[in-house]
Amino acid sequence: MTDIAHSEVRRHPLHVMVWCSWACVAWFILGWGILKAPFGVPSFLEIGALLSGAVVGLGGLLALGFLIFAARDRSTLSNGIASFVANTGLFVFFVKSLP
Repeated sequence: MTDIAHSEVRRHPLHVMVWCSWACVAWFILGWGILKAPFGVPSFLEIGALLSGAVVGLGGLLALGFLIFAARDRSTLSNGIASFVANTGLFVFFVKSLP
């Protein structure tokens, strides 16, 4: 499995950008869950959760870079667009939820 993934990265090194962008979406969801947790969490986890807004902003930029430089066929283009929309939407949601 890792040999296939490693060879895919060697053939298309910029495809890592879109997967990092999806990881930013996952970080946001986890961070938002931590902020809304009904139990007390340590302060360093709260700080990491608050950084989730900046993380999805970065994810949006990574997805945009992927769309500009690496998206060549329909599947990679749709994956990049979906990642860009998800990150941008979550970033807007985060900014609007600030007091």
